[in-house]
Amino acid sequence: MSAKHPNQLEHPPIDIGALMAMLNYIHPDSPRDEWVEVLMAAKSEFGDKAKEVMREWSATAPSFKPDAFNATWKSIRTGGGITIKTLVKKAMDNGYRFAPVSRDDEKRLKAERKKMADLRAQTERLEAEKRQANYNEAKAKAQAIWGKLWACSPTKPDPLTGTHLHPYYAKKQMIEEARRFGIAPISGNALVIPVYKFNPQGVKEVVSLQFIDHEGGKRFLKGGEIKGGFVALPGSWDYVLELVICEGYATGLTLAAHYAPLSNIVCAFNANNLKPVANAWKRHYPRARMLIAADNDRETEQRTGKNVGLEKATAAALSVGGAVFIPEFADNEQGTDWNDRYLLDLNNQNSGGVTAWQ
Repeated sequence: MSAKHPNQLEHPPIDIGALMAMLNYIHPDSPRDEWVEVLMAAKSEFGDKAKEVMREWSATAPSFKPDAFNATWKSIRTGGGITIKTLVKKAMDNGYRFAPVSRDDEKRLKAERKKMADLRAQTERLEAEKRQANYNEAKAKAQAIWGKLWACSPTKPDPLTGTHLHPYYAKKQMIEEARRFGIAPISGNALVIPVYKFNPQGVKEVVSLQFIDHEGGKRFLKGGEIKGGFVALPGSWDYVLELVICEGYATGLTLAAHYAPLSNIVCAFNANNLKPVANAWKRHYPRARMLIAADNDRETEQRTGKNVGLEKATAAALSVGGAVFIPEFADNEQGTDWNDRYLLDLNNQNSGGVTAWQ
């Protein structure tokens, strides 16, 4: 008989006491994604009532950091796909068993669970309304900033260097590529990249902004909607044969100029965003061949056993019937993305070595 999926697992109604008992069977010093799953499962059932219980459980791990716990707990939305059944399964897999429950206790627990479910639904609704209000406010701000930047001059000189090109282009050795595909405007000391989404009518509109500093540090406009957001590099979009979706802006420039010059390029900003962006573009270009240009997070894989860039790219490709291609690096080479691969190739070419693209 096949095992049930965690979300199909049947279990008696539970309370905070049962949660505490189950946590004795789950070790908090597990890989971060598994630890976060447990927090999500507890919050999905009990909301903030479980916060102190989960903090005390997490604090028994040698790696516990209070600030990291607070930030993670705050970021968890109660309406996510992970439910209490995930936590129950983890505990039962490790030997936990529910004690017999009397009819009176079962009735009480069911009433408490319904009350919590109603409260959770109300909380989720209020959170969604607040989140949407923040999205709308950030969207209006982003459109105003973006419109003003282009109205003034998209090639305004950088205030620190006095040149028309932000130092980030030089850092990534993408100066000529930037001139070819469009130089992004500068605000203060930051390069500004628009974040677009398709509206219900299928028209691209700015919903947020990404700011890149001289060292390559990145931040988004506060409160802006990022999930499903993208920036598409200039090209012929009337008839798209092959669409390549990558993470970062510099990676997109690199692919457009050197590794996929015949393809249309879309940047999704981060690995978690590859799948929603791929699905959005697949709806608009259903016949285009979809390729996901993955980041090769080798160092992360060595530390945690997970190559996040490759895993997220693979999931995105599977969702749209596409394929993945990933930059390869020798053991003595440093790098994760296609821009890193390009800089190594360029150095090899300049030194007379063999490059990956000759």
